Amino acid sequence: MKGKRNSYYAFTLIELLAVIVILGILLGLAVGGYIGYLNQGRGKSYTIAENSFKDATMAAMENCMAGGNKNSAFCNNHAIPQNQFDYELVYLNELIAGDYIDPIKNPYNTEEFCDANNSYVYVSNRADMDVDMNYDLYYKICLVCGDKKSAFCDEDLEAPADFDTSCEVYYDENLTIPYDGEWTDQDLFIKFSASEGYTSGISRFNYKGKKESKWKSFSVKEPQGVLRFSESINDELLAQAYDDLNHAGSIAQCGSTVIRVDKTVIEDATLTGKRANGKAIPSGKWSDSHVTLTVTVTPRTSVSGYLYRWYKDGVLVQDWSESNTYVAKEDGTYKAEVTNIFKKQIVATNDFVVKIDSTAPVITVLQDPLNLKKEDYEFIDNITVTFGPSGGEYACDPKASRKTGSYDVTCTATSNSDLKTTVTFKVRHSYPATYVPKQCTGQNCYTCRSPHDCYSCDSWRNGTCCTYKCSDGRERQSIKSYIDPDSGEWAGRGDEYTKCENTSYDCSYYTCPEGGTVQGTMCVF
Repeated sequence: MKGKRNSYYAFTLIELLAVIVILGILLGLAVGGYIGYLNQGRGKSYTIAENSFKDATMAAMENCMAGGNKNSAFCNNHAIPQNQFDYELVYLNELIAGDYIDPIKNPYNTEEFCDANNSYVYVSNRADMDVDMNYDLYYKICLVCGDKKSAFCDEDLEAPADFDTSCEVYYDENLTIPYDGEWTDQDLFIKFSASEGYTSGISRFNYKGKKESKWKSFSVKEPQGVLRFSESINDELLAQAYDDLNHAGSIAQCGSTVIRVDKTVIEDATLTGKRANGKAIPSGKWSDSHVTLTVTVTPRTSVSGYLYRWYKDGVLVQDWSESNTYVAKEDGTYKAEVTNIFKKQIVATNDFVVKIDSTAPVITVLQDPLNLKKEDYEFIDNITVTFGPSGGEYACDPKASRKTGSYDVTCTATSNSDLKTTVTFKVRHSYPATYVPKQCTGQNCYTCRSPHDCYSCDSWRNGTCCTYKCSDGRERQSIKSYIDPDSGEWAGRGDEYTKCENTSYDCSYYTCPEGGTVQGTMCVF
């Protein structure tokens, strides 16, 4: 029985070992698969990080090409590569400082960040921007994250050749009279040369004004050449040599001063005018103010600038100056002449006739209100107008009588210089009514009282004495108690009677024999 028991345990241990071996194999396979998957995921994250680094660099360079921020440290530190041999290294720490990208975490160790000081993007230009101004930038990435770094990090950087460009300017083709910086309208001669150090022969020299953006090309077969310069310029002239492999030399200034050449040919000069209110006015038209005359030259600009002088009625009124405007305050025929700094070309403008009338019309109203009957009436006949030297026209609204009622008329006078004056007066269609004299007769009857039974002529009519003979024309009415209206005291008894007298009065009147309604002494329609 013991032997069996030992046999049983021996079998169980063997099985257990087998199980452990199998589990180990399975676990090893699982861990290896997981690690492989994890490495694959980290590789994708690294590629995403490289692309983000590149995209941030592209955004920063495009911002600089578009003008950038004047205070941008990034744009101040980086120029746009001119060709495939010119390049810029954009470091990750610059992009982080410029807020183009956040720090990049190491995909293989998320507790640390990629090396911002040693990670960079190499930026170059497939196009030759010196000649055709094209932008075809390309980018190579070197992202360093711990022990992991991009493949480009191990490549050698392409460097341009190291040689110098020289450039001198002369007045003559024999290169014996150096240019001294004075204005000239003659051709100059530019001598280009390149020092040793270029990889192969010199193929061309590029040149441009310092303020210009596009270079011009001058092809040569030697490390030097002479160019007859026939352009207008008021700037420093720059030059740069290129060898046969398109390696660029240094940029040199031609001569030691600004080049000043003006080849402008003045084609035309036109004189126009404006009133004080800024509105244009043709030559010969009256103005209500001074006239500002302006010269427009073709071509519009000259590198040395234009000079102008002014004439009135053929007499010089302002000598050469840089102002292309003149304020004419008097009548006259004006013109200007235009030249440039050399005063070899003098081109005259057209004549411009200035006529000024700043006097507003004066309108005097003859009758206000104007009284009319029914007949038509031209209302301008009720005003007189005085104009300045330009004369003018005037009119009234309404123009003529409307044969009815009372209304206002507005009259306006406009000078030929466009000054206006307006007045208003009232019109009444009326005429004096006809006076018809007439006398009418009638009786004036009133009551009198006598407190003394007519022994005197003292009587009262409402407190007023009635004087007449009491025995004449009296019609006794009644005996009444009476109060003296003057004293307010009892006056005893008195007689009350009615007294009537024949009277005459004026009943004259007004009439409108020609129609209309009487209003006072007038007939109004």
